[in-house]
Amino acid sequence: EAEAAAKKAADAKLAAARAQSNAKAKNGALQSWGGKVLSHVKRRWHRPPDSQGNKAKVRITVSGSGFIAGGIQVKSCNGTPAFCASVKEAFQKSEPLPRPPSKYNFSKSDRTITLKMD
Repeated sequence: EAEAAAKKAADAKLAAARAQSNAKAKNGALQSWGGKVLSHVKRRWHRPPDSQGNKAKVRITVSGSGFIAGGIQVKSCNGTPAFCASVKEAFQKSEPLPRPPSKYNFSKSDRTITLKMD
């Protein structure tokens, strides 16, 4: 009986370690994907002259096929109206975006990301 209890405890510990490892891998995949989306958008961004130091935060939800679902939300922008408009336009011109990794079957909330444009 003690042996069975010890095996059960070891199995539970192993399952918990696997779950933690999977969560770390999923989080790493999300961060990597977010970086790819940001690079993809920045390559298509035509930043206005004299906008050094301007920053914006944009929130988007990306469909499994790489399209923006539900619009582009500029959460904050400290630049000129031209700078803020250029940020939104960069996202519009960048579709389709890199697709979220399919390996982890990300939920809609996982595919909603906030990116900093500066």
